[in-house]
Amino acid sequence: MISAQAARPPAPALMPARAAPRIADLVQRICKECFRPFAQKRCDQKYCTERNCRRIANQREESRAKEAYRALMAFRDKKRGAFAAMTNIADRWRREDKQREDRYRVACAEQGVEA
Repeated sequence: MISAQAARPPAPALMPARAAPRIADLVQRICKECFRPFAQKRCDQKYCTERNCRRIANQREESRAKEAYRALMAFRDKKRGAFAAMTNIADRWRREDKQREDRYRVACAEQGVEA
């Protein structure tokens, strides 16, 4: 007779945990909101922590979503000029994003940091 322990399949080998990068190994970054240099604490960090830049960026996205919703509802209700308003909003956002990206690239070049 085989015991219950002997009938169990062997336990899978444990996978080694991913080692987090050391802070000393991380490079200096430029904040995508205020364009100031900062020492990152995580390898995927985009915003500095001193000036609430992540919160500011999230608020901008939220206000854009509200504006887009209002324009879409006006278009749905067939209000005159609603489609033109939606395209104007999209054009304005594209210009703002392009200007922000250009400012970010200039800040990176000035600090000698990769974009």
